[in-house]
Amino acid sequence: KYKKNENKEKTKKEKMKEKNTKKNKEQIKEQEVKQKKKKGQRTKLPKCNKQETKKERDKKK
Repeated sequence: KYKKNENKEKTKKEKMKEKNTKKNKEQIKEQEVKQKKKKGQRTKLPKCNKQETKKERDKKK
C-alpha cells in the first residue's frame, strides 16, 4: 500500500511540473508577442512628430 501511494504522489508532482512548464511556455510566448507589438508602436512614431508635440505643449503652457 505504501509503495502505491508513493507512486501516486510522484505522478501528481510530475503532472504539476508539466502544467507549470506549459503555463511558463505560454507566458513566454505572450510576453514575446507583447514585446513585438511594443517595438512596432515605437518604430511607427517618427522623431519629428514627437518633437512637434513637445513644442506644442510648451506653447500651451
